Amino acid sequence: MAIWISRICFNHFVQRACPLSLLHPRGSRPFSYFESKQQEPQCYHEEEFHCHVDIKHDENQAMDFPGGKIQFVSQMKFIPESSEIRLACYRVLDNNGSPIPGSVFEQVRRDLAVKMYSTMVTLQIMDNIFDEAKKQGRLSFYMTSVGEEVINIASAAALTTDDIVLPQIANNDGPLFRSVHAPIEYREPGVLLWRGFTLQEFTSQLLGNKGDSGKGRQMPIHYGSNKLNYFTVSSPIATQLPQAVGAAYALKMDKKEACVVTYFGDGTTSEGDFHAALNFAAVLEAPIIFLCRNNGWAISTPVAEQLRSDGVAIKGQAYGVRSIRVDGNDALAVYSAIRAAREMAIKEQRPIIVEAMAYRVSDHSSSDDSTKYRSREEIEYWRRRCSVARFRKWIQKNGWWSDEEELEFRGNTKEQVLQALEKAEETEKPPLADLFTDVYDQIPLHLQEQERGSKPFSYFESKQLEPQCYYEEEDYHVDIKHDENQAMDFPGGKIPFVSQMKFISESSETRLACYRVLDNNGSPIPGSVFEQVKKDLAVKMYRNMVTLQIMDNIFDEAQKQGRLSLYMATVGEEVINIASAAALTTDDIVLPQYKEPGVLLWRGFTLKEFTSQLLGNKDDNGKGRQMPIHYGSNKLNYFTVSSTLATQLPQAVGVAYALKMDKKEACVVTYFGDGTTSEGDFHAALNFEAVLEAPVIFLCRNNGWAVSTPVNEQFRSDGIAIKGQAYGVRSIRVDGTDALAVYSAIRAARKMAIKEQRPIIVEAIAYRVSDHASSHDATQYRSREESEYWRRRCSVARFRKWIQKNGWSSDEEELEFRGNTKEQVLQALEKAEETEKPPLADLFTDVYDQIPLHLQEQESIQGSSNPLKENDEALETPRRLVTISQTKEFNDKFNGFQSLIQMCLVEEEELKPKGDELSKCYNYLVAQVEVQEKEYWVQSSALKKFKVCKRLKIDPKEGQFQPLSGVEIHNPIKPKWGSKATTKRGHKVLNSATIISVLVLP
Repeated sequence: MAIWISRICFNHFVQRACPLSLLHPRGSRPFSYFESKQQEPQCYHEEEFHCHVDIKHDENQAMDFPGGKIQFVSQMKFIPESSEIRLACYRVLDNNGSPIPGSVFEQVRRDLAVKMYSTMVTLQIMDNIFDEAKKQGRLSFYMTSVGEEVINIASAAALTTDDIVLPQIANNDGPLFRSVHAPIEYREPGVLLWRGFTLQEFTSQLLGNKGDSGKGRQMPIHYGSNKLNYFTVSSPIATQLPQAVGAAYALKMDKKEACVVTYFGDGTTSEGDFHAALNFAAVLEAPIIFLCRNNGWAISTPVAEQLRSDGVAIKGQAYGVRSIRVDGNDALAVYSAIRAAREMAIKEQRPIIVEAMAYRVSDHSSSDDSTKYRSREEIEYWRRRCSVARFRKWIQKNGWWSDEEELEFRGNTKEQVLQALEKAEETEKPPLADLFTDVYDQIPLHLQEQERGSKPFSYFESKQLEPQCYYEEEDYHVDIKHDENQAMDFPGGKIPFVSQMKFISESSETRLACYRVLDNNGSPIPGSVFEQVKKDLAVKMYRNMVTLQIMDNIFDEAQKQGRLSLYMATVGEEVINIASAAALTTDDIVLPQYKEPGVLLWRGFTLKEFTSQLLGNKDDNGKGRQMPIHYGSNKLNYFTVSSTLATQLPQAVGVAYALKMDKKEACVVTYFGDGTTSEGDFHAALNFEAVLEAPVIFLCRNNGWAVSTPVNEQFRSDGIAIKGQAYGVRSIRVDGTDALAVYSAIRAARKMAIKEQRPIIVEAIAYRVSDHASSHDATQYRSREESEYWRRRCSVARFRKWIQKNGWSSDEEELEFRGNTKEQVLQALEKAEETEKPPLADLFTDVYDQIPLHLQEQESIQGSSNPLKENDEALETPRRLVTISQTKEFNDKFNGFQSLIQMCLVEEEELKPKGDELSKCYNYLVAQVEVQEKEYWVQSSALKKFKVCKRLKIDPKEGQFQPLSGVEIHNPIKPKWGSKATTKRGHKVLNSATIISVLVLP
């Protein structure tokens, strides 16, 4: 039923504008299609070629496109996938705790410095004791912060308590969590510690006792505090990032002098929510700091295999967000960077990215053994470069701390942590009733049933070992060789240090240039470099463009006449379609969006195939199951269009990787619009593709508008090509209205993709002249003058000028070709309208090897040729609904009365309910109706394990069901309808059927 409704809605229903009231309520019964008024084909006039206008010279130098002017260049140059040197890292203290000469940083007073250091030590001791307690079986789970203590405390010290913190949200291994491969990161307990979260609150949460503010309903280390403006950690990874943007926007709306800080790990940057949050924050201009702890490892995946870009800060310009990379082992650098970022975020109302580099010394969690994927020598190398010890050296050099104070503080803190842990172990667990509070205003029925059935039980008490002697790690006051103060040998490559704090600008000073060959009058720009195009290829390209124009004109007009349900024209983007298709081979695989009919046209998709798909007739490749313009062709290596935005991009990566594995001399080209780049799938596909190094071209049609949203409100970056270095992907911007430029760029991109086995981004700039779709009116959000400005700069006309200047086409040939093509398109449309629709039986083919039971049932009642199948084995399958049989006499006396009531059959051995607790119930419906002296009874079928517990008496005179003792009728609703059929047992099934159910009451 669901599939059938989907089909009707998306093609035949839409196609004929059939109201829902005409749909037969039972199964997939044939119905009369709504015939819209068939107007006579009108005279279709393609646009007059007034486009042959002389364009002023300065328009050949730059394009005044939505979002700002774009300069043209006639030399094709791809933007490299990465800069020549790695992004520098801001640092103040060298490895021996001395300020680097000339370094610029926020001055820190003695009391603040001592508090920062003592809090770091407290965090170290907590980690040491709690991790050991986990090994003793006293805690179920724990994660330490070894190597990242400075990021925690120094960043927290730079904020105020009015600033809102959304910590790293995690993912875990197991069926309750989304992915077994996503990073678990809960690395910000130090921020809470700084803000005043007590040791008792930490231990209560870890043990989930009565003192836990979360009432024991979170797994350990999922800390949170409303009073401290610290959001509770949640399990799905990266989901805190869009939430943080919303919180920051709320602060902006309320004009609060505060910002939001959201923490996350390097692995989180591969999630779509990271991409969406950055883009959204840039457009909303919200005061938020995205603080990435790049610790070198996403669980067991090193950053070099996690992404191909130079870390995270480099991604800033891809979103139009200011960014900085900072040494996460340097407390003064982190403190200074966060202070500066906070000031900018609040004062300028903008997002900031801070990438803090700090190696994760500890295992990922207490359930991890990192020696399985990295050497002990590597771990020890970083352990001996302890960031807390470095900060201690600095405060000792200032005379603010002594060895005696160190020993006393560590001893006292250790005792306090142990006492808090022991007290938490002695505290009772929260009552089970707390499970059903604090979420719903009115508890749903299924939870009410659980609440009634819940009863106290004995908690499993793990073996309580005596507290062992906890020894914190030895301080590593080691001398580090001098060259390590110049650069950090971090996973992924050496990172140079700088002592001057400089944020990377959110955008370059000038917009990225656009490759162009032909000027607006169809003449090659002097000195331009491009692929030579022979006469036959050029003429074929032009004629395909004209054919696409005529198709658009006729089909769009047909939609206005009511002959088509939906259409999307490509006016303004014809050149991207045809020129890119001409640069490929038929072995190359295309994953389109819905503005690429010209690619299919070039590959040989016939006018008959186009019109059959638009009308969903029996000649349609998709058998009428797709909405119009969702073309596809297996033989032409053109994937069928899918409605869900951006889903083709990760699929394209998989297809390209398959080509790579098979060593095919081919690539994948996936098309998408500028609006698609805001989707998480765009981000995931680019990052994954860069790591896999597969041959795929990401061809973005930047047409200036994402439906009704202009590009300058869609993102803050300079378009799409600029995003390449954020993923380590080579890219180029090309004039999408210049056929020679598009053809040359795609030819070059294809060659690089296949030869070097790498992804390429091509951003083709071409204004969308037409409405987004036939259901759309673009004049509601842009002026007619703007559309007309671009219409008169017709890209097809410009290519025609070039062809005519070469003597390859004449006006007479033009007129003859247009006349013939128009006639062919009209004939194809009329013939498609006369072709019958596909049979409904096609609904149940081509998807499943073995059709599931629920679809078998629909299939069985879709026509008289398919009798209703009644199978005892099928009836015993859980949650299988079967219609009750009826006699004609029953139907007549009830005069069409229908009722549907849920039925619960109870296992025989559990027929003794206790209190208000019901026995186990299953949604089985296995019953038939018998006529017994004017009384109608529901009784069970002959099944082994189940039976109806009570009988239900039906009184036809009263027109209602009369329950007997202990039986209650629930939820009468309208039944489904079906056609006449005979069951296996010989019962007649009429057009109406009654399904009765019995609910056993105590």
